[in-house]
Amino acid sequence: MYLVGTHIPVYVDGDRRFVDDSWYADLVLKKQFLAPVFGEIHMIGPRLQAADAGDAILQEVDDPELHVHASEVSARTRLRHWRPAARQWARELEPLIARATVVHASVDDPFRPMQLATLRAGWAARKPTVVIGFDMDVWDVLPDKLKTMSVPGKALHVARTSGMDAWMRVAVRRGSVAMLKEGLVYDRYHRIAKNPKAFCHSMHSERYLVPDATFEARVASLVTGRPLRFGYFGRMIERKGLADAIRVLAAARAQGVDASYELIGWGPQQEELEALARSLGVAEHVSFPGSFPYGEALHERLRQLDGLLFTPTEEDTPRMVYDAYAAGLPILGTDIFFLRRRVERDDAGELFGIGDVEAGARLLVDLDGNRERFAEMARQAKVAGHHHTIETWYGRRVAWTREAVEAHGLRAA
Repeated sequence: MYLVGTHIPVYVDGDRRFVDDSWYADLVLKKQFLAPVFGEIHMIGPRLQAADAGDAILQEVDDPELHVHASEVSARTRLRHWRPAARQWARELEPLIARATVVHASVDDPFRPMQLATLRAGWAARKPTVVIGFDMDVWDVLPDKLKTMSVPGKALHVARTSGMDAWMRVAVRRGSVAMLKEGLVYDRYHRIAKNPKAFCHSMHSERYLVPDATFEARVASLVTGRPLRFGYFGRMIERKGLADAIRVLAAARAQGVDASYELIGWGPQQEELEALARSLGVAEHVSFPGSFPYGEALHERLRQLDGLLFTPTEEDTPRMVYDAYAAGLPILGTDIFFLRRRVERDDAGELFGIGDVEAGARLLVDLDGNRERFAEMARQAKVAGHHHTIETWYGRRVAWTREAVEAHGLRAA
């Protein structure tokens, strides 16, 4: 049995269980790749009512091969109520840990440490543990998070960050294998980890790779001088820098570049972005087609674009980049560490300074005038898409976990 402990809510409606759409995709991948080797997948998370999901996109988990346990601990448990909640979490973990071959978790809020408690229970039971590193380096993102906080809020957040970092250092030293996102997280923790592995958190399967004929037809048309089509897909929130991207498009169009921008997804900033496009006179060239469930329909939409225009204002590690690669789309974006590392490793994009609209517009102008260069970047993106498939990365994760299990003197299923 492969046990996943998480702080991510399990939403309940009577006997029905739901999880966030992106988390559901992760569970399906665990079933596909891990269950054949380590046994059935069990996941335990804190409980919320489905009616309280807000704007989260939920997927019902009704697959008999995915066992989702909604803890009696509420996902909204306050710090002052954590002690009894921790005892409840421990009681619910006990029978799951006893049956588990592998215990999988990360480190979360040190004041309400559900994932950490899962790891500690695994260590106490002498089970092989898979430690998953943070999505982003907690110290790197701290300054941006503090900007809008009150003084007490800042003090609490610094304490929380310090605790998360301290416990991650313990976890990677004790974990049977530490899977750390390639980039800042790996750079920070791999030297102290017992068994560090760098991985990329891609989502696209080989079946989503752009067909050769489709790609070659698009590139052939690209060099004829037709209008350029840029895109973004994901949440529309301020730190994604989408306002800057629209300004880049407007500035490039003012310099003669015939280009459009498609923002696929949803989010609280959409109305503001629509208004910005109107104010800049580019509303007819900026479209908002809505959200697409992850799958063939989304990838088919991406194949109609020429490049990913992504201008975040702070560090981010979106899976979107790998999905863009799957469609053969190069990255045109701002110089955050994650994108810089991807451009260095994959040679499939170009960057400019955060908030530097003029530099972004110059890049679009340059690419418009040198379509062969743009086409070569697209070819490199297509190569990167093949390199970063989920089959590649989950294959490595399975092998690393199997090695850790066997080092414990155990055998996989």
